[in-house]
Amino acid sequence: MRYPVITLILIALFFLSGCATMNRSECLNADWQIIGMEDGTRGRRLAYIGKHREACAEYNVAPSLEQYQQGHSQGLKQYCTYNNGFGLGQHGKYFNDVCPPELIGDYQIGYQRGREIYSLNRSIKKHEAFINETHTLLEELHEEAHHKENLIIHAKTSNIDRLILVKERLELQTEITDCEVELAQLEEERNSMVNERNLLRKRYQVFSQ
Repeated sequence: MRYPVITLILIALFFLSGCATMNRSECLNADWQIIGMEDGTRGRRLAYIGKHREACAEYNVAPSLEQYQQGHSQGLKQYCTYNNGFGLGQHGKYFNDVCPPELIGDYQIGYQRGREIYSLNRSIKKHEAFINETHTLLEELHEEAHHKENLIIHAKTSNIDRLILVKERLELQTEITDCEVELAQLEEERNSMVNERNLLRKRYQVFSQ
């Protein structure tokens, strides 16, 4: 019975150690300006220094707020850019409202434009899923229609059954026609969105250069 308890203790220690942002060596040899710049570049808030303070308190090391702030401001200049905002928006990431007023303009514009691309990509994927489903349905309808055609011309099929099969085959043809019209419309809408997305990408990339 001791082994499970020991295992649980080891797992708990592993997760507790994983919560610390810095280890002993990093705390003792910290360059707080560089650490602040790295955090700013990752889009972390200035308050993130509190996590470093917690991690390093165990080793009697206190972060330098002044150095961290200097580095953090430099890091935000790299994070709060048009291209970074565009990339975040295009990949559907949340809007990280961490940028100061003097930097947020281009970053926000980039994010909004990236979200346009993201929304179009989602719509394109939905249409492609509908197109695939419609293709599958169309194949099934053609197979069923072919099967009924074989029954119609089969020698053992009675005249009454043949009349019923002919009617069913005509109904199937109506379904096939409707399905083909729907498929053509879906493909046209998908192609239109793809063209719009490609045009926007070119326009927004030119803007960012």
